[in-house]
Amino acid sequence: MTTTVSTAAATYWEPLWSQGRRYRQPDDTENRLLEKHLGAGRDRPALDIGCGDGTLTRRLAQLGFRTTGIDCSPSAIALAATQEFGHGRVPVWQCMDFTTDDLGTLPEPAFAVITCRLVYR
Repeated sequence: MTTTVSTAAATYWEPLWSQGRRYRQPDDTENRLLEKHLGAGRDRPALDIGCGDGTLTRRLAQLGFRTTGIDCSPSAIALAATQEFGHGRVPVWQCMDFTTDDLGTLPEPAFAVITCRLVYR
């Protein structure tokens, strides 16, 4: 897990996460739609941009994707990495700003699925 980033996005998001702010979790409808439209992951790579506490990243892993969650907030990534996960492959967590950092540092050269939920302020 990489945990250093210093961008305008991190300047905005880091204080919110570090002070305990939490965001709306995917509900049953969203989870059903993910399963319906994505189907089984079959170990294909998935990237969750702005993963926050990692809930969506872990849900993709439960569907069978090989997941990477990225967020510009070190506190969010730390929170995501501490959550219990008992379904298959453990997600990769990486602190980075997808708008400014080198995407070549991601663990996969390409992704079958890319999600970006509740990211823009």
